[in-house]
Amino acid sequence: DYIACKSEVPEGIQAKLVDMLVKVSKDPEYVKYMNDMGYGVWDKDRDYIKKFLAEQDGDMKQYLTMIE
Repeated sequence: DYIACKSEVPEGIQAKLVDMLVKVSKDPEYVKYMNDMGYGVWDKDRDYIKKFLAEQDGDMKQYLTMIE
C-alpha cells in the first residue's frame, strides 16, 4: 500500500505520512498478512520513495505526450 497526496500538502505532513508507511511496512504482523495475501512489502525509505515517484511522474508525462 502507499499514500499519494497533492504536492501542496505541507512537507511536514508528507513526512509524517511516509514515516508512518515505513513504520507499518516493518511490522511483522503486517508483513505476514501481505505475504499471505500474495503481495510483497515495499520496504523503502522516504528518499527512495520520493525519488521513485518523481521518476514515475516523469515517465507518465512522456507516455501522455506520446499518445496525444
